[in-house]
Order: sequence, then structure tokens, then C-alpha cells
Amino acid sequence: MNPFVGHDAATRYRRYRPDYSRHLASILSDVGAQAHRALDVAAGTGISTAAIASVAREVIAVDASPSMIAQARDIPNASWIVAGAERLPIRSSTVDLISIGSALHWVHRDAFVSEAVRVATADAGLIVHDHGFTGQMDEMADFTTWVHQRYLRGYPAPARGEKLAPGSDLGPFRFVATHRYEQPVEVSRDTLAGYLTTQSNLQVVMTSRRAATAVLGWLQKELSPFFIDRDVRTVRFAGMATILQRR
Repeated sequence: MNPFVGHDAATRYRRYRPDYSRHLASILSDVGAQAHRALDVAAGTGISTAAIASVAREVIAVDASPSMIAQARDIPNASWIVAGAERLPIRSSTVDLISIGSALHWVHRDAFVSEAVRVATADAGLIVHDHGFTGQMDEMADFTTWVHQRYLRGYPAPARGEKLAPGSDLGPFRFVATHRYEQPVEVSRDTLAGYLTTQSNLQVVMTSRRAATAVLGWLQKELSPFFIDRDVRTVRFAGMATILQRR
């Protein structure tokens, strides 16, 4: 089950997910990535697409959710297609850079790799990247305890596949390097609650407007003690991009 399909999920994603595109774009620039035609798989609302577009003349962004694509940002050199990672509507041997962000553990890996090999040129690059919440809040050590003992214990992560292991190849795409970054983000109680509603462990229980309202209310109540003395706090996100090359 894809927990990110649906209008409400896409709306929350567009509104509350932090924009990490400049961090990913910086990594791509540092490694000298360039592409005539790039493919961004599981593009969501286009955060990763914006980064890929900075090093490519043309980007094709695909996502299985029509609602995500409907709310995608305007990127001049990008086009959007509703499609899953396992069946890409792209001609063979026409893409020289492929990106998949925060999604390898959600797709059928073998099917995706088969399709990536089919659409890739002989020396194409592959970027497997992830961006996520660390569960840390500056000056509030108790927040991490709350994340593990209240939030994740009450709403555990749903079943999913494995992420790419550090230093691993992916089919004929051979490991080149891994780059990491940290991203501090200032949040209010409500924006932090909104972000948490974009995570898969809550998406799978927010199956109706009534359920979503109840979950959001619980989050706001639980988070209030961390914002008693100030309206805005700094929380920590982190990202990792693994660079691979077809050999």
C-alpha cells in the first residue's frame, strides 16, 4: 500500500515537508553531476525534482500519485507523468541521470532496478537519496524521549522494504560515494504537528477527515509543552545521497 496517495496526503506534503532541494543540489554540483535528460522517480510534489533540474537540461518527474503531481511546484525544465517506479513510461536508453528519493524502501526493488537499467544510457548515473526527521529539538532533550516513548510507540512505522545499505551497489549501478548533510528547521507547534502528519506511520491511520482531525489534535496537545516559553523551536533533519554509476 502506498501511504502517500490521495489529495489530503499531497496537500499536507506540499505544505509541511521541509524543502531540502538546495542541499541535494549542492551535492550534485559538488560531484559534477550533469545530464541531458534526467528522471526523478517518486518525485512527490517536486522537492527533489528542483534539485535534479539544477544539473539537467530536461527532467521527467514521475510519481504514482496523481494528487502529488497535481500539487507539484512549477519547474520550467520539468515535465510530470503519473507512473509507478516499477513501470516507467520512458523510452529505453534515453536517460543519463536517475534519481529516487525517500522511496526505494517503498517500491518493488527488483522491478525498479530492471526499469532503471532499461531506460538508462550505458554510463548513466543513479542518485539514491533520503531526507528525514532525526527526532531532535535544540535545547529540548526531552523531546527525543517523547518521540520514541509516546509518538513512535503509539504510531509505529508500517511495514516497508530495506533502504540501500551503505556502500552497496544496486544491480549494475556501482557505488561511487555517499554524501550527508544536516538541516536545522524552525517550526511552530502547528507546523511540527503538520509535518508529522506527513509521515507514513500517521498516513496509514489518517484514513478519513475525522481520523485526521483526531490525530492532529492529539499531536498539538502532546507538543504544546515543548512550546510553552516560545513560539518557535529548531528541530533537526538530515539527508543522505548515494551516488552510483552504471558500469
